[in-house]
Amino acid sequence: MTNTALRIAVVQSGKEQREIAALARMHETRLSSIIRGRLKPYEGERLRISGVLQRPVGELFPETDPQP
Repeated sequence: MTNTALRIAVVQSGKEQREIAALARMHETRLSSIIRGRLKPYEGERLRISGVLQRPVGELFPETDPQP
C-alpha cells in the first residue's frame, strides 16, 4: 500500500526523489520502494527521511507513531 503522506511530502518538497534519497543516505530505489509500500523503513531511515523533508516522523509514517 502506497505511503500517501510520504509521497505528498516528496512532491511538496520540490526536490527530486533521487535528491531526497541521497540526502537521506539511501539508494533511490529503496526510497521508491518505501514510498510504494513495498518495503518498511528502518528507524534510522524514517528519521533521515523525515529530517530531509522537515516533517515529523509520525506524519510521514503514522503506522510507527505510538498510540496513547
